[in-house]
Parts: sequence; C-alpha cells; structure tokens
Amino acid sequence: MDNDQFAAQISEVSTLLSEKLKVHEATLDRQVDKAGRMLPRKVRAEAIYLAHAASLAENPKLMRMIDLPKVDKAHLAVTTWLRTIDPLERRWTRALNFLAVIMFNILLIGGVVIWWLWYQGKV
Repeated sequence: MDNDQFAAQISEVSTLLSEKLKVHEATLDRQVDKAGRMLPRKVRAEAIYLAHAASLAENPKLMRMIDLPKVDKAHLAVTTWLRTIDPLERRWTRALNFLAVIMFNILLIGGVVIWWLWYQGKV
C-alpha cells in the first residue's frame, strides 16, 4: 500500500462519517471523538486506530510504524458499517422517539392529575 491509497482510505472514512453521521470536523481524530457513542464499540476501536494511523502518517519517519494490513482491516470494518446507515431512517427514528417521550409524559401527567382529583374527592 502506498501513501496515496492510505490517504484515500482515510478520506473515504472521513467522508462517510460526514455524510452518514453528520460529524463535520477538520480531522479524522476529531470526527471519531465527536461520533463517540454513535459508533458501536468494535467499529469505534477500529476508527480510533485509523485516526491514530492518520496522525502518524503526517510524519514520514513515523509512517513506518503503521501496520498496513491492520489499516486495511480497520478501513473495511468502518466503511462496511457506515455504508449500512440510512440517514433518513435515523431522522425518522429520532423524531418518533421524541414524540413517544412527549406522549408518555402527557399520559403520565394526565394520570397524576386524575389521581389527584380523585384523591381530593372532586371526581
């Protein structure tokens, strides 16, 4: 693997994080930090490794420390998972969860009000 292929892999992961998770940051390291719990544990570990490798790649002497087969494996794992995400479905799920919380709170408050009126003898 040469530097161009490595840079293309890092760029692809960064682009997918921006498109799928809406994490817009300057570096992959900051994107992975910001994505945080949106990534599953194993995928997050692979993304952290890619971010670390990207920071090492900035220095030509440190570039030799990067395990290129592991970079390929991490790239494959992260991109495979990110490609399964549907941003529209994520928005719908978030909106429905928000509405479910609101409805639960309305039902709970209504039940407490009815109980309080019954307790006071007004119902």
